[in-house]
Parts: sequence; structure tokens; C-alpha cells
Amino acid sequence: MRHTLSILLAVTALGLASTAGAASFTPKRSMLTAEGSVALTARRSVTCLAQLHLAIAHKDASITSVSFTGNQCTTMVPTWLPWRVTIDEGGVGFHHITIHGFALQFVHGATCGPADINARLNPHGRILFTDIGFPGTTPCSIKASLSTNPQLRIEDGASRGGAPYGN
Repeated sequence: MRHTLSILLAVTALGLASTAGAASFTPKRSMLTAEGSVALTARRSVTCLAQLHLAIAHKDASITSVSFTGNQCTTMVPTWLPWRVTIDEGGVGFHHITIHGFALQFVHGATCGPADINARLNPHGRILFTDIGFPGTTPCSIKASLSTNPQLRIEDGASRGGAPYGN
């Protein structure tokens, strides 16, 4: 009995382990754009229109370029590109992602990052940052809402049909 229980527990643990980390980005092996309003603070607050280009692999992605437009927005220069993007498991509807190595240099001398920035991806492909503070030469924060095109989604590979989260 004890041996059967041990085998049953081991098989169950293997089944759970195979579903952990099964989430992936979709559309796979593609390039997409994220655009929207970004409010950044580092000594000064600046609100800009941002455009990010993402290369989607499978379980992670990379932000390969970033541009800002608007009054005083050319004072920010993204550094440490590409920024790696990973999926943080869990969540229903909104799913957590992390942007690794996020860093900006400002003309007025402030730097933000490099830092790992947590964000949420909603079921409609919108990436949301909600007043997230992170280190820099002065305290930095970001608030943003970026729409992706084509729509970035997260698939749950454990759902057999690969149905996207949030549906």
C-alpha cells in the first residue's frame, strides 16, 4: 500500500510539474508593436506616446526597440536593449509578465534602471503598468497602457486545446 501511494504521489507530482511553466506567448515566432500612453517620472514627470517593437519567441519575448514622441519625450533614451519579457505563471483574465533590464537615460542626467518591471497583460492584448516604482539615480516610476498589434496573448498549454487565458 505504501509503495502504491508513493508511486501515485510521484505520478501526480510529475503531472503537475509538466503543466507548470506551460504558458506561452501567441502569436508565436512573430514581431508585433505595442503603442500607447506612458507617464514616466525621474526628477520630472513626462507623458509620452510610446512605441515598442517585440520579437515573440514562445515562452518569452524581447523588446527590441523603443521610441517616444511628444513634448520633452525625446529627452529619454532607452538603454540595455533588448529587454527580455517573460510570463509569470498564474492569474485569470489579467496575466503577469516581467520586463527584464528595463532602463532609460534622460538628457537631464537621471537614469532609471536597469530593473525588472512587472506588468499585466489583459485578454485584449493591452500591457498595463500601474505606477510601478523602480530604482535609478532618482526614484523612478512608470504608468502606461499599451495596445499590441497583432494582439499579444498568453496561451495555457496545459488546457489541452491551448485556449488563451481570459476566455
